[in-house]
Amino acid sequence: MKQTEAHFGKGIDVVVNAAGSNFVGAVEEASDSELRATMDTHFFGVVNVIKATLPGMRARGKGHFFNFSSIGGVQGFAGSSAYSAAKFAIEGMSESLAKEVAPFGIKVTVLEPGPFQTSFFVGSGSRMAAVAMDEYADTVKPLRELINNPPSWCPGDPSRAADQIVRLAMNPEAPMRLILGQRAYKVAIAALERRLSEIEAFKEVSLAADFPQYADRTWPR
Repeated sequence: MKQTEAHFGKGIDVVVNAAGSNFVGAVEEASDSELRATMDTHFFGVVNVIKATLPGMRARGKGHFFNFSSIGGVQGFAGSSAYSAAKFAIEGMSESLAKEVAPFGIKVTVLEPGPFQTSFFVGSGSRMAAVAMDEYADTVKPLRELINNPPSWCPGDPSRAADQIVRLAMNPEAPMRLILGQRAYKVAIAALERRLSEIEAFKEVSLAADFPQYADRTWPR
């Protein structure tokens, strides 16, 4: 990071954590090494970049992290358990990070794209679990087939998405989360509506888990 700052003659104000690749496999199919490799790329890699650039941002009192999650960080899909686990980790870490660094004038935005015309689907951006169990033919095999025979197109335009990210970097009202693409928008709305419906349906069960005598007390934070 010091070399980067020396080269450009100023500190780093915006960081886009975009590195990643797909991994297809059921939980039971994935080996420990495959799971750990996915987490290393999508989660620990992001954390390491943040920790390297955050001190400079904090010293200057400004900065903006854009951390790529995915629609797979809003909803899990069969065959994408490891990928979604890493993206859900990004979501939680980023939300906590945003609260930690806000007093220093630093913002955090989580980007949640759907399918885009990149090597993720159209190219070599996906890896398969070494083991493919027959028991998961109905749930995971369709995703394997999609990756092995990808469409020649995807709705998401990387250039248009990049333009939106640049605009957000200059917007003091940038959101904590941003959906990218129509497919991601539709999936996210449906997933969140289902979750809210389920929470309300089991509200009484949820509330029954507390000590009755503390029901009206407010938790400190």
